[in-house]
Formats: sequence, C-alpha cells, structure tokens
Amino acid sequence: MASHISEISHGIVLNLTEGTFFEFNEKEEFDKILTSLFKKQILGNSRWKRSDKIVFVPENENIKQYAKQNYEKIFP
Repeated sequence: MASHISEISHGIVLNLTEGTFFEFNEKEEFDKILTSLFKKQILGNSRWKRSDKIVFVPENENIKQYAKQNYEKIFP
C-alpha cells in the first residue's frame, strides 16, 4: 500500500459524507478532479467540504465493487 499520495497512480476516492466517488488513472487527473471538487462555486460553496469524511478505497476488488454499487459516481 502506498504510504504517500505521490506514490498513488490510480484508484477510487470516496466521500462517505456525501455518498459520492470518483476514479482516477494518474496523479495529474487526481489533482485536477480533487481541486475542482473543493473549488468554491457561484453560491460560495464547494461540492465537497473539508469537514467531509473522504477516503481512498483499498486495492481490493470486493471493496471497489461495493463502492461502485452503493455510491454515486460523479466524474466519468
């Protein structure tokens, strides 16, 4: 398991508070998506909040499948 974010090249990030997730295939894609989720919108709120419980889904096919079936995907 990667011990530092720079070592992670692909995966699923799950927001347990909001019930959404996104998948990424490279570090740059991860950075771009995460930045957009925390960027304030016109009304002054971001999609994801700093107080949300956000986790990386472990590299386990059963857990990944569970996340995909039970949470809403927000990026293609």
